[in-house]
Amino acid sequence: MKALKKLALVSAVSMISAGAFAMEAMDDESMAAATGQDGITILISPGTITTAAATGTYGVSAGQVSALDAGGIAGTLKGLTISQIVVHDDDGIATRGDSGALVIGDGTAADSTAVLADDTSAIQVLIDMVGNANGDATADDPMLNVAITTPDLLIKTGDIYVANSNAVADEVAVGRDTNSDGDATDAEVNGSTHNNRVRILNGLEIKMGGSTTTIQLGNEAQGAMIVANSTLVGGLTINNFELFDANSGGSIQASSLSMTNAGGANLTVNARVDAFGAAAPLGEGLYVTISQFGDAVNGADLALNNVAIGATGTTNIIGDVQILGLNVSGTTMVIRGH
Repeated sequence: MKALKKLALVSAVSMISAGAFAMEAMDDESMAAATGQDGITILISPGTITTAAATGTYGVSAGQVSALDAGGIAGTLKGLTISQIVVHDDDGIATRGDSGALVIGDGTAADSTAVLADDTSAIQVLIDMVGNANGDATADDPMLNVAITTPDLLIKTGDIYVANSNAVADEVAVGRDTNSDGDATDAEVNGSTHNNRVRILNGLEIKMGGSTTTIQLGNEAQGAMIVANSTLVGGLTINNFELFDANSGGSIQASSLSMTNAGGANLTVNARVDAFGAAAPLGEGLYVTISQFGDAVNGADLALNNVAIGATGTTNIIGDVQILGLNVSGTTMVIRGH
């Protein structure tokens, strides 16, 4: 019996040793040879949102939800919701002062922002650390490469408001009374609350096809910090557009805005994003350059459907408006604070 126990112990020790050997850390080259690739893969699958909750709780239109729920388990989507987004402008306008805020959503579930996808595809993030980004054997040009692939998405925003904010800028730094209280030495207060919301834009539904975005940090072999190249299957569609004239009580409405390649059904969008310092041509800021929008030669076709001006829900439709062959490739937009 003791001999049998010793044999079992020796066998167990042998198995542990073999397992430890098998689990010995592999270097990057060995891993690449064994798996065909190295680096890190991250798959992100958001939580489940039923189609009933999407339409009943979060106010997404039933037709859009039904179209998105074409594959996988019927009645099931993946996604996330945001009750409210608030962007505080600490110093307002230079000539008027007083902080304001841009608000998306009123904080209720029905006016939430929802980002939805079908339940068949996860968001994929590929991360690679590169020691020589430019392929020059005589140089070391390290780079972090992150490629993000997203499935078809349906984004429904909450209503968009402008509001008063409790934020106060550093009045000594800006040299003026930013909150109009007669004291130009008030300490800075970070925005945390807002009030007196005024609705300026109706909640939108944005339907877009899958896309791939590549982020490179360090020595950027692609020539930009972020490169977003995508072909949106079925184009880009924005539904339920309504811009409000709060003082006069009317609005400008369009049931949908669709964008496709000129004469086509899909939409090609290639863009580059860089964060520049003060020496940049248009000064410091975030530079967004549209490398290609629509067909490479003929641009894009835009269609505004059921355009109307008047009271919300008016039946006095002007008609449809088309903009054909819009070519904005090469346009750069700079974003910075003031």
